[in-house]
Amino acid sequence: MEHLDHVRLIDLSHNKTRLILLGCIILATGISWLGIIDQQTTAYIDSALVQSSSAFVVARSMNALISFLQSTTINFGVGLSGAIGVGEILDPLNDLVEQYSALMKLSIGSLIIQKVMLEIASDRFFKILLTIAAITFAVSMYMNNRFIQSILLRLFLFLMFLRFILVLAVAMNGVVDKYFLEKRTGEQLEILQSIEGMAELQPSDKTQELRKSFLTKINNLSQRKSEISLQLTQRQEAKTKTLEDIEMLTTQITKIEQDLSRLQRLNIFNRDHRVVELQKQIDDKKEHVNESTKEIKNLGGELSSIETEINETNLALEGKSSGVWGSIKDSFSSVGQGISSLRDSITPEKVFHFKENLDGVVSNILNVMALFVLKTLILPLVFLFVFTRGFKLIWEIELVNSISNVNSVVVGSKTC
Repeated sequence: MEHLDHVRLIDLSHNKTRLILLGCIILATGISWLGIIDQQTTAYIDSALVQSSSAFVVARSMNALISFLQSTTINFGVGLSGAIGVGEILDPLNDLVEQYSALMKLSIGSLIIQKVMLEIASDRFFKILLTIAAITFAVSMYMNNRFIQSILLRLFLFLMFLRFILVLAVAMNGVVDKYFLEKRTGEQLEILQSIEGMAELQPSDKTQELRKSFLTKINNLSQRKSEISLQLTQRQEAKTKTLEDIEMLTTQITKIEQDLSRLQRLNIFNRDHRVVELQKQIDDKKEHVNESTKEIKNLGGELSSIETEINETNLALEGKSSGVWGSIKDSFSSVGQGISSLRDSITPEKVFHFKENLDGVVSNILNVMALFVLKTLILPLVFLFVFTRGFKLIWEIELVNSISNVNSVVVGSKTC
């Protein structure tokens, strides 16, 4: 039995084992269609994007403030007149802030990639594939063919891996972030935002809340879009089925009329009762088709409106639309406006005071950098690795239909 160390056997000859496997299959498929984990992970990614964007705005504001101070020249005149620049003394701090800004771009990029991958993994196409694989494997459990069972098991596990691996990794990352990192990150960002001279460069709370509301709106609209798409598919399938029924009933009427005499076919006042009944069913189904057509049209219009609204909201987040949607650009345009206001009030005392304040938050900048590297890069990769290792253990499972098949499984595993 030492050859069984790397082979995990499941004996399908017992009904209890089959029922447990069937329950696991139904649970996995149900979770896939309900999308509960998908919604939570999407909400977490949106929240993390808002926080990362805020951190990037802080980095840009600090960079703008330091660049402004570096370009400042202090004039003096006591007997002799002259001017000195303060740029060189701020170079080390400016390098750190530029690295901080570059890291925040990387974090935001990582979150956007995770969001796109989540949308792909939660698409209805993957849900349908996983459902088909689950049904075929469930049916194969009651067949006495280990080869087919093994192939269908591998197919089901592979699709389940694609469907859930990233979702679970992001979900676990969200749990760790919520209970261990989110509060610390917020505290460090508040310290950086409270530096004297930074307040004029930061977007208002109203702009931050507006950006957060846009992301929430996009999430809600996307969920509604999925619901309407599902309803639209169901209505179209029902309409197709009804049209097929009408065609079948029409064929039955044709066959009945072929068996009737010519006089009976031409007598419209005393038609065959079978033809009358079938024609009534056809009329009812045609009415149902007309109602379905109206519903499909309405759902299509609503779906188109939601897609338009999602596109407009996305444009607002990118600062490319006008009116109320264009107000999101305040988070970045306020930096330039703040610099203009500082330029008029700058004094030598303020320059060196700003430098002292910036020197005092070096450790906070490093903390923010470490926290965002951990939550947007390291933890997702760690959880992906852990779940991949777990999947590998499940992948090594072999199915047998009776304990007498163990030897053949062992021989097959040795040859592999």
